[in-house]
Amino acid sequence: MVVECEWEAKRKDDNIVLFNGIKYDFQKLLVANADLRLMVFRIRKRDKENDLAELNKYFDKAIKSYGNLAKGSKFLFVAFDEGEKQIRYANKYKGQKNTNRNHANAE
Repeated sequence: MVVECEWEAKRKDDNIVLFNGIKYDFQKLLVANADLRLMVFRIRKRDKENDLAELNKYFDKAIKSYGNLAKGSKFLFVAFDEGEKQIRYANKYKGQKNTNRNHANAE
């Protein structure tokens, strides 16, 4: 298993790309050689449903398009919803239907 955690959505060296901190760290998981890849991050904005949708779209596209990633490669995404104090998670597999889950209390 390989884990990447990014608590800040933005990198200080790039203010143009949305969620560049999370996206940059996620790219490390694409090249990792592991049975399971875990990405942990925090969502803070009030419009978190759109934020999660944007990130899910990015993750799906990156997983699908990375040619050196074997079919069936497994990813787990865990997002801490700071406002709601809840954990949201999703399973993703290259070449398979993915699932999203929400609202497991963090308290």
